[in-house]
Amino acid sequence: MVLYLAALLAWGSFYFARPDYLWKGILIAALYAAFDVLWTYLRDRVWYFPESSLISGLILALVGAPAPDFLLLILMPLLAVISKQLLRFGTGRHIFNPAAFSLVVGPILSVFSPRLIGLGPTWWGVSWGAPVMYAVLAAGIFILWRQRRWETALPFLAAYALLFNFQVFNGTVIFFASVMLVEPITSSFPGVRQRMAYGALVFLLTFLVGRSGLNSDPLLLGLLGGNIIFSLIKFAK
Repeated sequence: MVLYLAALLAWGSFYFARPDYLWKGILIAALYAAFDVLWTYLRDRVWYFPESSLISGLILALVGAPAPDFLLLILMPLLAVISKQLLRFGTGRHIFNPAAFSLVVGPILSVFSPRLIGLGPTWWGVSWGAPVMYAVLAAGIFILWRQRRWETALPFLAAYALLFNFQVFNGTVIFFASVMLVEPITSSFPGVRQRMAYGALVFLLTFLVGRSGLNSDPLLLGLLGGNIIFSLIKFAK
């Protein structure tokens, strides 16, 4: 997964002829990993290789603002790590997809400073044309097969296709469904029906947010809504 996301970052940087997209994206991922590892060490006195942190950091780099200034470059991964480390039920399950949390909550902080508006999502790294869409589609099929997450992604994609006139074949939607929606911790449920219901609920919330006129990304806000609802259900059992 790390190699796949890093390749998308490098490809997008080359396509736009912006080397700063690449090195700042790498720095976002590195900062995410550093914050996460340091936090875990201070709490548990344990060192580990932060593969999941690199994945979330690269997602931030691909979906967030390309080449952000240094304030945003630090705050994007920091917000994600705060959500991962603090907002959780029990000891091993964070509630929210960390990258989605950062990209949704970040713009809310712009009430304190206009400089923080750039914390919102752009999907720049997965939505620049047909070539990247086909690459994301091929990789998405492999990811869903390898991780056995078809039960989660297919209800979401089927509902999206039916209600949005089959406008499902774009890099943003496919990347969301095959990478962010099926994030291992927040989409981990024991039963097939639960996984299907989770995918369907995230779509329903995405649809409602899109129709509500809220100034927030429907996909990401729908994902966070699904995260909290299913976390509460699982925690209550």
